[in-house]
Amino acid sequence: MFVLRWSSHADFLDDLYALGSDTFWKECEDAEALIKPLMVASFRLQRDQNTMANVVMNYGAIFLAFYNHPENALLMPCIDNHWHDCEQPLFIVALFLHPRHRSTFKKIVDETPLTSLGWLWKFVIFYYTRFIGEDIGQLRDEVL
Repeated sequence: MFVLRWSSHADFLDDLYALGSDTFWKECEDAEALIKPLMVASFRLQRDQNTMANVVMNYGAIFLAFYNHPENALLMPCIDNHWHDCEQPLFIVALFLHPRHRSTFKKIVDETPLTSLGWLWKFVIFYYTRFIGEDIGQLRDEVL
């Protein structure tokens, strides 16, 4: 509609002819579908009541969306790199301890060494010792 109405004007830019192309709009739809999981995660994670378990669930949603995308060979390394930069054991413990996400954890338990129950308890003990330990004052001093 825009191209039909304005293309006869002398100052109409050649680049704007793309707006009249079905291919252009199809590629816009594809781009929107690609970034939708990122947009949804961004909106979800802006809520005040989010927990680390919510972060893991959003990573999972983005992973699945990118995994099922035709260009997944280009997208998956991006997700993998970000996941490897995270403190994965802490996220796994958070997912395990969150009552709402317990059923999700049960689905992935023992799928990888990171999600095995044996390692989970080692992570719990590590973080308890690291953050609480025998002297509760240590955590307070490190945070301040």
